[in-house]
Amino acid sequence: MVKRKKEDSIFKKAMIIGSDYLKRKENEMLNKQKALAEQPLYDYEYLLAIFWFLIEESTELTGIDFLNRFENICDKEILLTNQKLRAEGKPPLSQRHPDFITAIERSNLVYIMELFKRHFIKFERLAPYDCTIRYKISGEEKLNLVPPQEMTLAFQENYIQSRAYNGDSLRRIACDEVKLNGVYLEFHLFHYGKWNPHQNSKGEISLEDDTF
Repeated sequence: MVKRKKEDSIFKKAMIIGSDYLKRKENEMLNKQKALAEQPLYDYEYLLAIFWFLIEESTELTGIDFLNRFENICDKEILLTNQKLRAEGKPPLSQRHPDFITAIERSNLVYIMELFKRHFIKFERLAPYDCTIRYKISGEEKLNLVPPQEMTLAFQENYIQSRAYNGDSLRRIACDEVKLNGVYLEFHLFHYGKWNPHQNSKGEISLEDDTF
């Protein structure tokens, strides 16, 4: 009987220790989630959002021709790089995948973003939770673009299904305005749930808000 009580006491202590461990781990996880929720989005997350939006919206219906324009830039870069490699006696780059979007997905994303910024984009961080991205349009695009308000709606409706969104609602991006500014199509993007032109007293909006 004494042995049974001793075993019960050891078991209870083990349960208490295990429960305390699980509580600590749960608190650590909650603290990490809270810290992540407060962390502003990185510049590249906004750039990726616009990059894939422009790729996916490159159709005659929108007037955006970014996909073709970017493909031409990339092909020229490959050509110049191969000329340089051959001049140095080095083997050229392997031929890219014939489907350009597949080629992008298999490429070095850092390099792709550098080309994107260098040839098409002006980026301006306005505050921790919002930014402006200006996409330089061609003359033909300017003639064929749908009204900017339709671009705003397209971004709001399609972002969650885009390649830029990884399913993390804490790092979701929204767009409240697109406007034509000279030779640029200007997008105002913000961290969903952290910035809104009609902020409440806490400076935040609910992720359940169906405004966007």
